[in-house]
Amino acid sequence: MKKYTANYSHSNHNFVIQNLKGERISNEYLPVICILKNILQRGKPTLLSNYLQEELGQIHRTPDFISPYPLIDLEQPNWERIIRGDEKGNYYPAKKFFDELIPKYLGEYKFIQQLIIPEIPINEITKVEVDEYENQQVDFYLPQAYLIIEIDGSQHEKNKQKDAIRDYHTAKYGIQTVRIKTVDLESENEIFLQKITEIKDRIDKVNSKQQTRKEKEKSLITMSDYQSAYENGIDFENSNYRATAIIRFQLLILELLENGLLNFKNNWKIEILSRDIIGFEKIAIEDLMVWFTHLFQLHKIEFEKPKISVSNVKSANDFSKNKSVKIDFSLTKRYTDEFQTNSNVIYVRTDYLDEFIYFKKGDSRDNLKFSSFEPYDYFKISITNTIKYKLKFGREEKDENSLLFLVWNIFLQNDESLDFNTLSFREGQLPIIANALSKNDTIGLLPTGSGKSVCYQLSAILQPAISFVVCPIKSLMYDQKADLYSAFFSRINHITSDDDGEDKEKIQNEFRQGKYFFIFISPERFQLKTFRQYFSAVNKEFNIAYAVIDEVHCLSEWGHDFRTSYLNLSNAIQRHTNDFNWLGLTATASINVLKNIQIEFGTKHEDVKTPLNFTRRELEFTVIDDENNKPKVINTQLEILKEEIGALTENGRNSKCGIIFTPTVNGKNGCYQLSLKLREHFEIDIKYYSGSIPKVNQTPIMGEKKFNEYKQSVQKEFKNNEFSLLTATKAFGMGLNKGNVHYTFHYGIPGSMESLYQEAGRAGRDKNKFKSSKAKCFVLLSKSNDDRVLDQIWDRNTPLSKVNELQRQTNGDINTNLYLFSLGLDIIKKEFEIINNLFTKYAVSNKKNVRVKGDDIGAKKAKTEKAIYRLSQLGIIEDWTINNFFRGGEFDVDFSNYSANSIKESLLKTIKYYDSEFSLKHISKSNNKENNIYRKIINEEKYSAFEKYVLILLQWAYQHFAYNRKQSLKNIYELCGNFKDTEQGKIEFKNSLEAYFKFSDKSYLLQHIAENPKDYQKWFEVFFQMDKNIISNKFITVRQQKHLRDNLSRFLESYMNNTGLDLISGLVRLFLDDYRNLDGRGRFETSLEQIQNYEYADKEFIFQQILKLGQKLSNNNKSYLAESLYKFFNSQEFLLKISKSLDDSFSMTTLIEQGNNRLKKINKKIYGGFKKVG
Repeated sequence: MKKYTANYSHSNHNFVIQNLKGERISNEYLPVICILKNILQRGKPTLLSNYLQEELGQIHRTPDFISPYPLIDLEQPNWERIIRGDEKGNYYPAKKFFDELIPKYLGEYKFIQQLIIPEIPINEITKVEVDEYENQQVDFYLPQAYLIIEIDGSQHEKNKQKDAIRDYHTAKYGIQTVRIKTVDLESENEIFLQKITEIKDRIDKVNSKQQTRKEKEKSLITMSDYQSAYENGIDFENSNYRATAIIRFQLLILELLENGLLNFKNNWKIEILSRDIIGFEKIAIEDLMVWFTHLFQLHKIEFEKPKISVSNVKSANDFSKNKSVKIDFSLTKRYTDEFQTNSNVIYVRTDYLDEFIYFKKGDSRDNLKFSSFEPYDYFKISITNTIKYKLKFGREEKDENSLLFLVWNIFLQNDESLDFNTLSFREGQLPIIANALSKNDTIGLLPTGSGKSVCYQLSAILQPAISFVVCPIKSLMYDQKADLYSAFFSRINHITSDDDGEDKEKIQNEFRQGKYFFIFISPERFQLKTFRQYFSAVNKEFNIAYAVIDEVHCLSEWGHDFRTSYLNLSNAIQRHTNDFNWLGLTATASINVLKNIQIEFGTKHEDVKTPLNFTRRELEFTVIDDENNKPKVINTQLEILKEEIGALTENGRNSKCGIIFTPTVNGKNGCYQLSLKLREHFEIDIKYYSGSIPKVNQTPIMGEKKFNEYKQSVQKEFKNNEFSLLTATKAFGMGLNKGNVHYTFHYGIPGSMESLYQEAGRAGRDKNKFKSSKAKCFVLLSKSNDDRVLDQIWDRNTPLSKVNELQRQTNGDINTNLYLFSLGLDIIKKEFEIINNLFTKYAVSNKKNVRVKGDDIGAKKAKTEKAIYRLSQLGIIEDWTINNFFRGGEFDVDFSNYSANSIKESLLKTIKYYDSEFSLKHISKSNNKENNIYRKIINEEKYSAFEKYVLILLQWAYQHFAYNRKQSLKNIYELCGNFKDTEQGKIEFKNSLEAYFKFSDKSYLLQHIAENPKDYQKWFEVFFQMDKNIISNKFITVRQQKHLRDNLSRFLESYMNNTGLDLISGLVRLFLDDYRNLDGRGRFETSLEQIQNYEYADKEFIFQQILKLGQKLSNNNKSYLAESLYKFFNSQEFLLKISKSLDDSFSMTTLIEQGNNRLKKINKKIYGGFKKVG
């Protein structure tokens, strides 16, 4: 007998198939069969396919869909062998109780005879494995009343204590036991009647509590529901019952295929005895054929529907003796042992078990604490080896259509705003899905609102395996789970810090049992040794298809949302998971972040999939100079939105919701204070959301537990449109999929383009709502009052100490951002001390499982882990786990087999990943002032070799990290500062923002130059248009120059010093009349300085190419170019070449001055000669 949990409606989910024979096939069809079995069982209930909805109607949209549809038979169950007794003496008191006394004495309760199961194991009842009761059964169990009925013979007199202990055990799990002695049963005396009364009382008590539960759990099948159905009968014409019959029959067909009892190459002959419901078989099979058509298309398996004959028989005696599949099918009957009398007939019956009571550990005295009512769930994901798809797309190909069929039927058809006839993949989705299904490690970049989630969800469900999804924040997990549940996809779960230890263990065990397609987990889970061991065990039993890293930009220490919990994530996953593929997804990633992820995943450039166009047509951006008075401006703008679009009004799904993103939790610009002020001003409910607890006078306003409950409540209420405006920090920027967000505000510029686009992208997600009017994205900008101070801040060579000093001289949004930036930076000296202490106290080459305690080296947990990470970058540590998250933390560390030479090699390898021109040898010889600090470290005699390598790593990391943040801030400040409040100005702003993210042919060329900065021939190709991937001789237009500048700005954030990128930046700024910008002259001249170290022929080539481009400049910019060139190519020969090529005023003036100077020298000599003659 095989048990299942599946349904299309809210009838009983559990059923069994008896007499299922055969052995599992092993051919090309098996993976498809497994995948379809999984798809059909993805929910409890699962949504009907489009085909079935056409046949049965959209039952899920009817008001009574959530009503319970109990399954109960009217005929007395026939148990022939299972109910025990004395066979020799022909004495069966238990059977007498079941067959005769229940109908005789229970009267209105006699319907329970249909629900009682005999001889069921105790451990199956309680769902708690106890060795003592492993092989023990109870006489009867009524699951719906959590009631055991024992018929005790005389032998029980000797085992009273044992019976009492067993009854106590089951009572702990909410199960009452009524024991009836056979002597009382036979005489039907007063004691027997008291026992009958106990049974009735138990039923009444449970039923009363069920009625209370039903106020919230509308689909709960209560004892009253069973009684009503038993007394009044069942309407089998109701589509909800037909839907249940269909899914049971479909799973039976799939089992027959899997076990070789049916196949696709021979005709199908099926005989079926339908005991109650009729007319479902052909619909069920036809629906399967629709699914098979699309799945076989994707698997490249030729498929021709077999000839199918389904004939109905009226009784068991009418089955033919021909070779056919014979099925005895009943919805309402529960299984008995009757199947044993006819082994050639397959029986389909309803199961007895609906739910059990789940208890948690209560106290040290072994008292248990009620937790919840949990369903008995027999689902287990069907697995085979993962599939390497070979998808083809194009006009003549059908794969895209089949994928759309699956997306629609699995995820989207419950969305009333969508239409399958107009459905298409959004730009960028298809390449990500196809690459992942081809079993390639994949990094997918998609703008917010472009459907990243469906990329991993569809990929995961199309593999006969399990997957897991690593999420950086809990709100994201809750949001994605809620979205999948709304699509009737509930075979998923998450493990968060909000779950207690027992819940975490329970969910982990369910995942290990194959109950979920995937689970959402935090990166911190992989830091635990116990979880790693558990995960290794899971992988031994189940194939893992994908390790999905959602918001994968958090993985990189260069990312703006980086967390220390990601430091060792990829290493841990690879060590404890076999034969899986990475699937990293994000809306935003800087070039360095992307490179970091590629290194961690080991992915190739061609496996990074991103749309050519990052356009969000439904968004409109406006930057407002708030003149350092944000409260006034936000009130004014909200009043306008209230008038124009009906904002700040609750109107269910039609509410025009908004989010205000603030840089901080606390303070005058914090989300908490802002929500209070706006609530007071507009006299409506406006709530806040933040990652940390708000404080008033440095005191948290609530405890951690209450705050977590508050956040979950706010997220749920906002998603359900219970209020329309939310103030939030960036903690909410990755955690919401809400279609009716009509506007966002940034209460001050964020720290990067990525943050702006990520957070503003919360708006306009339901594209159907924004076809006629766009979602509005506002940025409130408080400008800085001193551009000279800004120039010093933006300067690449300004040290961190100076930046902190300059921060105090600024105001507005720059001041806020620099302050937040400084909070995230450690001091090199302090980090060096922690690293050195850790190495000195614990490091032993090749020693494993060393317990490292942060308290012992004077560091908190995060600092200790960062130090461990730095040592891993130097090749000293190969792996670590966390034993204690509190105070300084406790870590179990595995040291690698390191040496002084290996440390040096690891240092260079780490740095060269991001800075290919870095060289210790070059630093020693160079006079460049940027390298002074490195030379000082190298030449300092008091440092050991190890200490020098640590300091070089820290100096490089801090220098480049600080540069990255400053350059990001510079880019967004300049973009917002240059905003013009006109229609054209809004278009240009949006074009610049999207060009920053866009991956074009030029982007790949810039990527090549970034990684190969001395491939100077490529430098100049970016200035010419491409025609069919071939560089033409057409110079780029002004618009293309702007796009190049904006796209290049993304690369410059990641590459502090890159000769090729710096030269291109300087030239493009020249063409755009922006040479005075620090990304203009400063970068260009730095590049020219580096070029002086090249061979003469290379310098000559670069010089000539610059001059060729320079001929296209305006006269004024030609002079700027000539001036910069002459600083480094300062011979008469080069000056003449400059003048001849550019015909500019600078070189002409310089030549004239040089000529005049020579004439003066000549005159002086001549005049001196005359004096001598005189």
